[in-house]
Amino acid sequence: EIHTYMTTEKGIVKKRLPISYFRSRSHPFISEIYNTLYSGPGRGKNFISKDYLLGMDPLAIAIWYMDDGGLYYRKDRYGYGKEYPLLMINTQSFSDESQKNCSDYFSDVYGIRFGIHHNRGLRLVSSDRNSVRKFVEIVSPHILPYFVYKVQLR
Repeated sequence: EIHTYMTTEKGIVKKRLPISYFRSRSHPFISEIYNTLYSGPGRGKNFISKDYLLGMDPLAIAIWYMDDGGLYYRKDRYGYGKEYPLLMINTQSFSDESQKNCSDYFSDVYGIRFGIHHNRGLRLVSSDRNSVRKFVEIVSPHILPYFVYKVQLR
């Protein structure tokens, strides 16, 4: 569907520009997920309960990681030594409780240590350097070819 609209500057019509847009209906399953993730404590922030996380299998974790995760290399805090890998999952929009739930989930279910770290004033979930290989082993079978760079360790 193509529409036109008028651009104005101080009330003076400048020109008509074509725009296109589309609307879609949300599948009830997607609506259910949305309502689950946005209806917890601290509305306006994603909320992930422990029970929701326990329903995630390695495929679901891989999908989440492909979308919101990344593999980074850093040196120690003084900039010395050999680089080591870290995994981060962008959870800045999650409530504090949800971030703790995520960290506890990876530790309790997979024995992978994730902590809550600060990055530019925002909190996110990040692995410790010794847990990266184990996480990569869990998600690698489900990673799409385009996202292989997110699991390639040096």
